[in-house]
Amino acid sequence: FLFFIFYLKKPLVASLMYLLNEHTTRIYLRPGLDVESVLSPFTQFSASATQSTSQNSSQQNGRSGKIIMSSRAVITMMRSWTGIILLTSDNQVGLSSFVRALLMPIESEDQLELHKTAFECLNEMLKIAIPKPDSIETLGLPPKKRDHNLLSNYSSVVLLALIHVGIIEVLTDVGRSENRLISRQATELLAKILVLSSHLLPASHSTCLHLLPNLVQTAASFDFNPTPRLRSCKMLN
Repeated sequence: FLFFIFYLKKPLVASLMYLLNEHTTRIYLRPGLDVESVLSPFTQFSASATQSTSQNSSQQNGRSGKIIMSSRAVITMMRSWTGIILLTSDNQVGLSSFVRALLMPIESEDQLELHKTAFECLNEMLKIAIPKPDSIETLGLPPKKRDHNLLSNYSSVVLLALIHVGIIEVLTDVGRSENRLISRQATELLAKILVLSSHLLPASHSTCLHLLPNLVQTAASFDFNPTPRLRSCKMLN
C-alpha cells in the first residue's frame, strides 16, 4: 500500500499546486494547515518517537514510509513557483519548520533516519550543477562574465528560499553535533550551499554568507567549552 501511495503522492501534490495557483480554487484550501499536515512526519516526530521503544516493525516501517513520502512531497512542491511561495510565506510552518526539524536531538534510530532523510531531501533540492574546477578559484569574487539562464534563476530562488528560512544557522549548529555522520552531512551541505551561492548570487550577498559569524566566534573564543570550539574549528577546516 505504501508503495502505491509513494508514486501517487506526486500527482496529488501537483494537483494541490494547481488549485493554489488559481484564485477561483484557492479558497478551498487552507495553506497553513495543509502544509503543516504534509510536513507533520518531520515536525511532529519528536512526540511520537519517544512514546515507546517496544514498537513492532510494521509501525516503524509505517513511520519511515510517511517520512519518505513527506520528503518527496516537499521536493515536488519546491519544483514549482507556487510551492516555493507557499512553503516560504510563513516563518512558523512550511520550509522553515522542515529545516528546524534538523535541530531535534538524536535519541533513537528513528530520529537518526529522519535526519538522514531530511539531508537527502535538501540535497535533492540543491541538485544543481557546480561549475568546473578551473572556475572555482574565483570563489567570492565577481566574475567578469556570467551566463544566466532560467534554470540558474530558479536555482537561485531555491537557494535564497533555504537561506531565508535559516539553513545556514541550522547547519552550523547541526555540524557541531556529537553524531559524526550527521555532523559530516551538515558540513558537506553547508559547503555546497556556500559554493553555489558564490556562483548564483551577487557577490555582495554571497560574501556575507561566507562570514559565518557564529561559527568563527565559537572557534576563536577560549571562553567556550573546548568541545564546541574544536568542532567549530573542524567545520572551518
